[in-house]
Parts: sequence; C-alpha cells; structure tokens
Amino acid sequence: IKSMSVKIQNKSNENNCFINVIIHLVYHMDSLRNYLLKKNSELKKIPILKEFISLIETVCRDAYLIALSTRQYKSHL
Repeated sequence: IKSMSVKIQNKSNENNCFINVIIHLVYHMDSLRNYLLKKNSELKKIPILKEFISLIETVCRDAYLIALSTRQYKSHL
C-alpha cells in the first residue's frame, strides 16, 4: 500500500514545507475547508485565494482517491 499521506512536492530549494503544513491544517479543519470549497467561486476572484483553494481541492481529491484505493485493497484481503 502506498503511504496514506498526501503531500505537495518539495523539490530542492522550493521550501514548500510551510505551505504544506498550512494546506493540511486547513484540510483537517472541517468547517474552514467546507467554507472555502463552498464559497470558492467568490473567493477565487482573489488570486492568492484561487491558488490556495486549488491546493485544498487537490489535497481533498488525492485523499479521497487514497481512501478509496485503501478500502478496495482491504476488501480483497
């Protein structure tokens, strides 16, 4: 099984660790994550929030795909 974590790539000298922590913090705060995803059309008018919401959507999608593949794997044991 692949690792259960979803991470932003952190190539040499990109220093994405801080951004990665913030994205995952928001992802695990259900009310804030849901607000950002529901209000995304309004908030995406602000360039920095557009990128931030895009990252949240990516993490949510990837987490869902990992959970789905893990369930499928476990059902075949």
